[in-house]
Amino acid sequence: MKVTGSWDLSKYWAIYTGLKLVWDNGFERIILQSDFPEDVTTIHESNAEYNPNSLVRAIKGFSRKCWDMEIQ
Repeated sequence: MKVTGSWDLSKYWAIYTGLKLVWDNGFERIILQSDFPEDVTTIHESNAEYNPNSLVRAIKGFSRKCWDMEIQ
């Protein structure tokens, strides 16, 4: 998926900011839901850590932290 516009970036910023907020506040179990299935697919991809968008890589990094995170 190619992330190009400010709308695409704003969706990823919202996901990243939410994940950072819950991580910083010590939550150990979360469910991340998005109305945009293509974003969820991009985050779930096994090669997301190599995505050219740094926000996608950061979000994927959150999924590897020591917590229980479900992405829907």
